[in-house]
Amino acid sequence: VKSIDVYMNDEYWITEDENIFEFKYNVNPGNVLDPSLTVVSSNPDVAEVLMSEDDGMYRIHAYSTGEVTFTFTSVSNPDVAVEYYTVIKREPTGVAITKVGSIDVPAGTTPTETVVDIAVGQYVVAVAGIEPNDATYDSFEFELFDNDGIPFEDEVTIGDLIDNGDGTISLGFTFISVPDRDVNLKAVARYTQYGKEATLEHSVRLNVKQSVTSIKLSETEKTI
Repeated sequence: VKSIDVYMNDEYWITEDENIFEFKYNVNPGNVLDPSLTVVSSNPDVAEVLMSEDDGMYRIHAYSTGEVTFTFTSVSNPDVAVEYYTVIKREPTGVAITKVGSIDVPAGTTPTETVVDIAVGQYVVAVAGIEPNDATYDSFEFELFDNDGIPFEDEVTIGDLIDNGDGTISLGFTFISVPDRDVNLKAVARYTQYGKEATLEHSVRLNVKQSVTSIKLSETEKTI
């Protein structure tokens, strides 16, 4: 064996349906008697390259997100080796606002189904999560906007976004006056998968009042 050529992507995305990936490689020259390789992963908890017993081909088996370097070495000529670095990422499947203040938001609800009453001057912390919790994203944040997509600025003070490190984010905010527009709170995750941008989001409706006596979740009303 004179050389080994490996052609991998710079990134591979684990999805609900896929975690084994093919790649191209050549052992040169092509007529060598023993083209077999050993492949060592720098991070086997993230991914390994394994040879299939069915067809003798090497494939990436990805297990979790992270960086990994594969070292390919010729069995017949151990002096010939090559390394390839890649990143394993996981596709997000959904985001959801799970809590607004002390109220748990039911899963799978839409903005018209969930309306949370909050009072002017009330400090509210919202929590949202991404699934799965180790999903890869470029940004994950909250937005406060009206039905026309115009953000709220003068009517509300907004704290710093907190990444809780477990696939959830938190944001505290306080309305200082009653808006004359409908208020929507949205959690939005943006990610770029193989060069293609994608977005996942979930919204709830906020009803800002001078004082609060109840919270309406779908058809269920709870008294504070």
